[in-house]
Amino acid sequence: MQANSVHIVHLGEPISKSNSHFFRRGKVWIPAPMVEYEKDLRESATQAMNSLGLTPFNCPVDIEIYYYLGTRRKKDLPNLPKTTCDALNEVVYADDSLIVRQVMAKFLDTQNPRVEITVRASLPEPGLEWPFKDATPKLQTKSNKRNKRGRKKGLSKPRARSNKRS
Repeated sequence: MQANSVHIVHLGEPISKSNSHFFRRGKVWIPAPMVEYEKDLRESATQAMNSLGLTPFNCPVDIEIYYYLGTRRKKDLPNLPKTTCDALNEVVYADDSLIVRQVMAKFLDTQNPRVEITVRASLPEPGLEWPFKDATPKLQTKSNKRNKRGRKKGLSKPRARSNKRS
């Protein structure tokens, strides 16, 4: 049986993903500190899940994220959770599309910058239901991809061309 919630504390200055990538020669370039931050956050989440013996949630979840910033440098709160939620994919929940309710805040703590995250299984409000069939969203599958001939799977074959000329 799975517990209802997990609490994760990740030490270090939170980084926003929205300002951390650039375009060079037509390709997206993500700086090493951004990649390292997301990797470390994923590791903190893995340790928290393993210590409780949990597997990723595969149901709607609520998430609370509290950012404790080490500097007064301006960071937009709406941009901060993208990194956090992406790092928790497949570790805390199967996919971040399972997040149905989010609470977040930012504070100044120059002595101990960190992010504190709580994820818990969610219940809909009385009389309402989640926008997922059977309370579990359908995750993207490989069936949307095209087959070797460039056609979507399940579609009929193209008609053979006739060599007759009128």
